[in-house]
Amino acid sequence: HCQDSENAMQSLVCSADPSSSRLKQFLDDNAKNPYLKGVRQVLHNPEILPGHCRTSEFVKGVRELGRRGLLFDICIRPAELPDVVELCRQVPETTFILDHCGNPDPYIVNGERQPTPSSADSDFGHTREDWLAALQMLGRFENVICKISGIIARAEEGWSVTTLAPTVNACLDAFGEDRVIFGGDWPVCTLGASLSQWISVLREIIADRSQTAQEKLFHLNAGRLYRLD
Repeated sequence: HCQDSENAMQSLVCSADPSSSRLKQFLDDNAKNPYLKGVRQVLHNPEILPGHCRTSEFVKGVRELGRRGLLFDICIRPAELPDVVELCRQVPETTFILDHCGNPDPYIVNGERQPTPSSADSDFGHTREDWLAALQMLGRFENVICKISGIIARAEEGWSVTTLAPTVNACLDAFGEDRVIFGGDWPVCTLGASLSQWISVLREIIADRSQTAQEKLFHLNAGRLYRLD
């Protein structure tokens, strides 16, 4: 599909487990594929236990991605962000994309909802302070990029720009204008709004930032990171 000049898709990031024994063979088979830019794994699936990204085989696989010039998209439970901090510290040669702002609850981030003991123990449970602290630590790593995405899917009926702005601004401030990229997260975004609504509210949130910063978020940074011609 990427070869089709009429297709807007220019490259791909495939789903794969860095700890898999089949990873090296897959990478070898696609070593000359100019469209493959990286690997992504969703680590918040119920069958994947917390701490998986700290295993030696996982770390080895992520290091191999960097050696081959491939990015690693990591999508993880917010409570496990400290594990991502340690992973990024161990593998500075690999560029990481932190998906969905680290998967926070935007209502906890903006203070409208307080985490309860039961929610803190759930798969996506977290406190505002813990998420923000981990986010800021990740923002200090030059090899980590934050994808501004996902949070619109958690927006509930009656949401507004103030629902999402604190999360977006915290990410932009932690990573700076050169290490953030926009993600549509379609069709999952439609759990909370249409793709056009997500783009519109994000434009409203960043309206007071420079034109250059806005262009970097929406397309310039992605073009550089994914080496799009």
